[in-house]
Amino acid sequence: MIVMKKYCETCKKEFEAQQSNHKYCSDKCRKIGIKNYRKTFQNNYWKTHPKEYADNQKLKRDNNYEARLKVIHHYSNGINHCACCGEFHIEFLEIDHINGGGTQERIKNDIWGNTFIKWLIDNDYPEGYQVICANCNKAKGHKKQKVCPVHHPELYL
Repeated sequence: MIVMKKYCETCKKEFEAQQSNHKYCSDKCRKIGIKNYRKTFQNNYWKTHPKEYADNQKLKRDNNYEARLKVIHHYSNGINHCACCGEFHIEFLEIDHINGGGTQERIKNDIWGNTFIKWLIDNDYPEGYQVICANCNKAKGHKKQKVCPVHHPELYL
């Protein structure tokens, strides 16, 4: 086995490499080096390839929109409307935790933004969710109420 003296690309310390392609003195330096490379490569690539970047962003938006439509369609039983007030404009519809606790669930599973939609699909549309509009969702979450007081005032008399 040939041992070569090399310098770590991350910490610049000299180390003994057993293979010519070893660039790092330790696993810790390797992880840091890979992270830095990816960050630098991605930043420089998108700067030098703006058309590919724009195409990639459009593809991501389209895929996220299609996934969102799929989830809304499932949880609204194919009708695509708010379960509270009947709003049907897709731009205003959101996925709601029926019994609350959405923040705790996202923290526990580390799911935010579009990853929540993908999480619902990957977990075969778990129970406990509904489609409601942004206004009803905000009103329902105000003071931890379970239903929208605007569209169900009889429950607040």
